[in-house]
Amino acid sequence: MAARDEHPAEGFRNEWKRRDKRPIQNAGGLAKRRDSRGALADPNHWESQNSWDIGSPSGPPAAEKADVDVRTTPDQEIETVGARLLRHFHSCWRALVLRGMQDSTFRTALHALRTAVIDLESQDVPARLVRYGSGVVAGEETLSPYSSGNLLAQMVAEEMDAMGLKGIRFRGPWDDAEVARFLQLLENWRRAEEATDAERREEMEAMGVGSIEILTGEDETEADADLPTSGWDAVADLGELRKRARQTFFGALRVARFQMSSLSGQSSPALRRTRQVVHKIIDTLVEEEFSLLALTALNAFDTQTFLHSVNVCILATALGQRLGLNKRELSELGVAAFFHDLGKMNMPKPVLNKPGTFSPAEWEIMKTHPLEGVRTLVRSDQLSSLTMKVALVGLEHHMRFDLTGYPRMGDQWDIGVLSRIVSIADCYDAMSSHRTYETNRLIPHRVMTHMLGRSGKNFDPVLMRLFVGLMGLYPVGSLVELTGGEQAVVVATDPDDPVRPVVRLTRTGDGDPVPGSDLQLVSLTDKPWGGGEKLPIVRALDPEEVGVDLSAYLL
Repeated sequence: MAARDEHPAEGFRNEWKRRDKRPIQNAGGLAKRRDSRGALADPNHWESQNSWDIGSPSGPPAAEKADVDVRTTPDQEIETVGARLLRHFHSCWRALVLRGMQDSTFRTALHALRTAVIDLESQDVPARLVRYGSGVVAGEETLSPYSSGNLLAQMVAEEMDAMGLKGIRFRGPWDDAEVARFLQLLENWRRAEEATDAERREEMEAMGVGSIEILTGEDETEADADLPTSGWDAVADLGELRKRARQTFFGALRVARFQMSSLSGQSSPALRRTRQVVHKIIDTLVEEEFSLLALTALNAFDTQTFLHSVNVCILATALGQRLGLNKRELSELGVAAFFHDLGKMNMPKPVLNKPGTFSPAEWEIMKTHPLEGVRTLVRSDQLSSLTMKVALVGLEHHMRFDLTGYPRMGDQWDIGVLSRIVSIADCYDAMSSHRTYETNRLIPHRVMTHMLGRSGKNFDPVLMRLFVGLMGLYPVGSLVELTGGEQAVVVATDPDDPVRPVVRLTRTGDGDPVPGSDLQLVSLTDKPWGGGEKLPIVRALDPEEVGVDLSAYLL
């Protein structure tokens, strides 16, 4: 008999609703001049600003020191084409508001936006920005603070929502003056109290803006027809996106198996090759976060260290995205998570593979693996910045937030944020997996409630809260029993309500099994499940005890 849920989920849900849900602010200063509702700041003398002369010398002028930075930084060198379109659109709009159309900074930003549009069109991708959930679709990429860590996407989505715009699309041919006039109209609409769709289109026609299309609520069906799925909508798409998630997962598993098996006491891991795998994981998390997270719940594939390494890499990278790390930081985090247990390769095999619990002497041997991992890495011929970050995470991931873990490095030691992220991912996967030296495996819900109880002690409380928002109180891959007697597998979570996920039925209320080929999705925030204060989940179940093969519903 599966144990009943003893966690005070209702109290947790109420406390969760009271939390400050504002996203972590972008340190880059992209929105440092915003009014009380988060809108772009009004210009001081907008009405007096004149259009710049299109007949001025061709090509963009040199960028001046200004509030809008359109230069390429190392982090932007690896950004996607959709993210680049979003960034240059926002920079161009902001430059117009803050500096005016006569300023050289605006011209430089406009040239960068034109390049981004041309880049998309050259790939036969629509140059569009369409509001989508908490973020936007840029080209064919879904960008949001939750799935891709892109806070700028949320800011632009909020501006569009306040204006009643579904989105915009550059149809061409490109004309600098026409785009500048459109951005002027866009700012006028933002500042105006209200305008109808017909009035806005009349204004565009009067201003000679015909190469740019605005999408409104009237265009919702057409605008949404070919949008990529993400979040709640993604769980209903078991086609190409989920196929790519499986390919990414098992591809990472093959690389991990090769890396770990080729390591010896005198060799160092190939960090650069692993970075390529991590980039695929990052891209897949943007496309289909829940499918990839679900695969980490299928711990029956293998009991070796390399499966654990892949799972921790996926969980840590997903948490890093929620935190708002950029792609370079996510790449470093993913590689560090991949090799966090590198030192275990130097542990005596009889100890490492021992069934059951360790003796005190064996436990002391296992506690040396963080330092052993550092020793392996420092033997590398090239001690790069990435190597040192991987070594630091390997050293710190068992220290605990209150420094009561191991190795002991003194009370003044400051554990890095990457190590704190990996610590959470490592503990979650270890406690919910079959390990040779663990006698009991906890179901994901029990693991999450246990870890919440250690928040502020073992784990960073801010990161732990983000992790619950990512995974839910009933994490993806959990088997649950509903109030009507149904059994279901959690396939997606709601960051605003971690106790009401989206589930896929495995058994009806009458006790009839639902085959894995039959897709029956239920959002527990919808009626009748979402009505009232009664929670729809009665308890979490152990799939092994009730005989449910999760792979039939998650793969």
